[in-house]
Amino acid sequence: MLCVAALDWLGVAKLPRFLKKAGAKVTAMSPKSFYLASSRYVDRRILGSADPIVAIDELRAHLKQREKPYDWVVLGDDALLAEAARRGRDPVLAKLLPAPAGERMAALSSKIGFNWLMEGAKVPLPRYATAPRAADILSAAEAVGYPVIVKPSRAWGGVGVFRADSPEDVKRRQIPEGEFIVQKYLKGRAGTSTALFFQGRPAFWFSSLSAAVHPEPYGPACSRQYIPLPKFESTLNAIGKALQFHGMCGIDWVIPEGTETPAVIELNGRPAPALEMAPRFGADLTAALTDFVAGVDAVRPPPEEADDRVFHMFPLRFQKAIHQRSLADMAKLASGLDGPVVVPWADPGLLSRIALTNAKGYLRWIGRRVGVVKPDPKKR
Repeated sequence: MLCVAALDWLGVAKLPRFLKKAGAKVTAMSPKSFYLASSRYVDRRILGSADPIVAIDELRAHLKQREKPYDWVVLGDDALLAEAARRGRDPVLAKLLPAPAGERMAALSSKIGFNWLMEGAKVPLPRYATAPRAADILSAAEAVGYPVIVKPSRAWGGVGVFRADSPEDVKRRQIPEGEFIVQKYLKGRAGTSTALFFQGRPAFWFSSLSAAVHPEPYGPACSRQYIPLPKFESTLNAIGKALQFHGMCGIDWVIPEGTETPAVIELNGRPAPALEMAPRFGADLTAALTDFVAGVDAVRPPPEEADDRVFHMFPLRFQKAIHQRSLADMAKLASGLDGPVVVPWADPGLLSRIALTNAKGYLRWIGRRVGVVKPDPKKR
């Protein structure tokens, strides 16, 4: 197996543990300092670039030189997926894509394209409109009806996302040019489903509610709680069929108040950080990956019942407490009084890299607060 990263994200760094337990030999291609390269479950490390364009060039050259193909190549972040999709006609790269090149793969890097495709597949979605330019956001919001969530169509990590409750909320913002999707804001329970698709069919999945997020209000979940969602399989089937998806992904959704049907917000076509929750929720990801790599088309639905406590994710939940300057919150987390904390104790290399990266970040943050460290204008 080969896992590749050009962005230092945790999702792909947590996958080698499960691949290793499935009997695979894991190779990582990323910069040396990345979370992925730090995992103890990686057997071989190849130095790669943090520039997605260069990283795809390096990956292509490596695959052409290799005599035996990998059983699975995982593109671990959105920047790599977007660059590989852009070159989807290249036969070497086309084999790596989790969806066929063209409209389906383009939908993974375009929120507008994804919504168009899902709408045609009758997947439940929030009401939405498109804005080809920033100047069109107002008319799109009027068509959808306030409040709305505005997102750049081709961005990731929550960059540029904002909520608008009125035209004034849009007008007061300095919005860069680009293409946007404007979705109706749905009040309800938000969460994500971690899924593994086999040739367009869901082979494995489990779902969790976002009990808390950081940073507020649209950051990733820093606390999660299991939810069974017994009727969600039909939505997953529709998504998989429309995309012909093959691989791991995370599907974000909201269950609007007064309903039990999740409305799909977006799909992230790479391993999501929530995958580490599989053992906590009684979902056998290792067995599913074993079947997947062996080419076995098996379905492993989530358990009907699982541990429904709120689990706090390390380090994100601690970051939230620090930014809120809540010593009481920190004390509860450290003591376990606020619920179990999910820490990658079994992967000391990854854990130490997480701790070191966050410690450096906290020291810089404290230095800026007291005036010892000047802000870097390039990072504003």
